Amino acid sequence: MRHLRGWSLLLGPVTAVAVTAGCGTTTGMPATPATAATTSSAAAQLPDLHPAQGDLTAALLATADLPGGYTTIDGGASPAGQLGGGVEQCGAAGGPTTAPSGASAAAQVFFQGGPIGPFLTESVTVTDGAQARESVAAMAQAASRCANFTGQVPGSAATMRMAIGQLSVGALGDATAAVRVTATVDGFPVTIHAHLFAVAYRGLLMLVVLAQLDEVKADDAEALARKAFEKLRKLGG
Repeated sequence: MRHLRGWSLLLGPVTAVAVTAGCGTTTGMPATPATAATTSSAAAQLPDLHPAQGDLTAALLATADLPGGYTTIDGGASPAGQLGGGVEQCGAAGGPTTAPSGASAAAQVFFQGGPIGPFLTESVTVTDGAQARESVAAMAQAASRCANFTGQVPGSAATMRMAIGQLSVGALGDATAAVRVTATVDGFPVTIHAHLFAVAYRGLLMLVVLAQLDEVKADDAEALARKAFEKLRKLGG
């Protein structure tokens, strides 16, 4: 349980770094500059969507959409529940984040695939096309601006060490970006592995995160992100 508590403490700060274009103090040499987020100009020409809250919630992933073993959990009781707090911290810092300031509605769901994970979360925010694409572009640059990061876990004296790398992902929606995060906390002999996907689609911003204690299989993580997007795209008719 002590190890899992360390994971919970770490996930929020890790996400805060991964989704912002400008990070705090970094250590190590900068990575090769990340490529810009993949963009589909045809999709970007479609008008923004403004779904009702009920429709937005219904467009989220459900257990029936996932491999066997996943169950829905309360975000506040889950390590993945720390993710929302990390995004909000980025917003408070004034940099581009995956929580646009002009958001008019949002929905989020959390899943757990076993006693110690994996943990999956999906969030969708209603904003406008420009802000959604800006947030995706910010994530696309995270690997080059924060390739290696060392900081203090909020509320603790423990030191966290993170490495962020670019992931290749096929185009989804108006713009797509993905990063890989590996993180540790001093004193906790576990390594956190997470894949984060950001997709902008007609004024909607989707964030899908898969986090676990062993290596994330890229194909499996991308398949979950694509499943989430296919469901979201139905809002456009």
